[in-house]
Amino acid sequence: MTQRTISLRELLSPVFAEADYAESGAWIYTHCLYPDGQGVKVHVRRAGSSSWTVSDCGDGWSILRDHFLNPTPRSAARRADLIVKSMGVSYENGEWHIHNVSNEQLIGSILLVANAVQAWVMKMSSTEHHGRSEIIEEKLRENLRSVFDPKKVCFSPIIPGRSKSHTLSAMVFLKDDRSAIFDVVTPFSASICPAFTKMSDIKNSETPPNFLGIVIENHEAWRSDDLSLLRSSATDIIDINNGLPRKLVSLAA
Repeated sequence: MTQRTISLRELLSPVFAEADYAESGAWIYTHCLYPDGQGVKVHVRRAGSSSWTVSDCGDGWSILRDHFLNPTPRSAARRADLIVKSMGVSYENGEWHIHNVSNEQLIGSILLVANAVQAWVMKMSSTEHHGRSEIIEEKLRENLRSVFDPKKVCFSPIIPGRSKSHTLSAMVFLKDDRSAIFDVVTPFSASICPAFTKMSDIKNSETPPNFLGIVIENHEAWRSDDLSLLRSSATDIIDINNGLPRKLVSLAA
């Protein structure tokens, strides 16, 4: 008697509630989350009567690119190496996968790939964010030094907010006892959310600075909803590639 081939839906539906099934396989939506809150999805395709290939099909890399993070293949592979060794998941050219997975191993393999992709994206985004922040910070410093008296510019100031104090990128003491603060933000939730929280808290303090500037790079590449969120907590959004706003420069003592 010929043994019946078990369908992918039969194997996965008891564990994964969300999945897009097709003749060639299925996309499985897991409980793992990327840093921006999106769910990690993994693709499963049949490799034999009772054998499967599990892969993210480069979805993790796409998430990085969605947030304007473009690491080199070498840096991506280097940061993937420890995850490969600890989890046993293969990484190649931006794709995470496990081949020759049996029916019994399928659910565990899906979770293993999802966790590997999640860990890699978190590591990559953190590294790229800090590297990009340092570049923007230096551009901000150069702009401030070229416009304001260096004695009136403070870097990494601690500014009191309504609930707590916060470390920002820079502060400038302006004429007429005014002040301006600046915080560098990159287009990733790990940077956007803390910046919004800090600026909102400072904005609602008893004596907030006169100018609260969110400093970004490449304004046109940002998502409008992210910019709207940041704009609601600050006086202005500054694209550092365009220099400092004229209204701010006019306040130089």
